[in-house]
Amino acid sequence: IAAFLATHPFPDRRVRPALRVSGYRVLREVRSLAGALTSRGWPALDLLFDARTDQLVALEPELDAAAAALGGTGHRLHVCLVGIESFSAAELERMNKGVAPWVHLAAIRALRALEARHPEAFRFREHGGLSTILYTPWTSLDDLALNLAVARHFDLDDLLGKLLTSRLRL
Repeated sequence: IAAFLATHPFPDRRVRPALRVSGYRVLREVRSLAGALTSRGWPALDLLFDARTDQLVALEPELDAAAAALGGTGHRLHVCLVGIESFSAAELERMNKGVAPWVHLAAIRALRALEARHPEAFRFREHGGLSTILYTPWTSLDDLALNLAVARHFDLDDLLGKLLTSRLRL
């Protein structure tokens, strides 16, 4: 992070630096990373993480502690590009995702809760949000109806980007 801040050109001081960090190992250490951000005196920084839904559910306490530590510092954690894919167990199995539909709902609940508890320090909507794969050559009308019903029931329309305009995946 120090090298990024020292070498990346920021011609407009009003633009917040945003650094995308990848890998589950880094996400697992989010609490330590938050501690480093608060102790080094770095300018306000947005850290962007990708995550699987099962990882989000497992790491909610770590994300909560990290966001709490960043409150009032100007630093923010962003979870982006979370693959919800489908709420149909049959579709998830066909795509070999290894995650049950309830895990997606638990992850959405966790993301909403973290954002509500830490509005200054935690976000998930700005950099990609939640992605779906609603159409494959094997998608049935029942799969599609289930996905739309779940999205409607849990008021997910604003969270599931490109819900009805996603590309056909082969």
